[in-house]
Amino acid sequence: MSRPPSDNLKITSRTALKSPLRTATMAGFGPSPSAVPAEPAAGDAVAVAPEISAQQLRRMQISEFCAWLRTQTNKHKRPFQEQTIIGYAETARALDRWMASRDIDGDFTACDVAVLNEFFAQYRAEHGQGR
Repeated sequence: MSRPPSDNLKITSRTALKSPLRTATMAGFGPSPSAVPAEPAAGDAVAVAPEISAQQLRRMQISEFCAWLRTQTNKHKRPFQEQTIIGYAETARALDRWMASRDIDGDFTACDVAVLNEFFAQYRAEHGQGR
């Protein structure tokens, strides 16, 4: 005897939640742009959101990436080991330092192929076995 199709479906009435990691990291930087009215009323004080530097934004991205990796599994369906996460984070920090030294304004998405090739070439030249 087969079951009716409705028994096989998993239906939930819960709404999707925002990631608590994303909410926690962005909470200290003021209201979201949608929460700020387009034109302030007369006599209202205008609250200016603090400016986030590119380097601060990159550090937040690294932190969120590490937190995300801790919730994922590798190709063998095992959690990533802490040493692996530390290695990925250190690589991202090296790129962050290099971007800061080159005055590249923006987060990691500002890196195109040419920028990354330049970073890798310089990193390899400085950290290769010939040095």
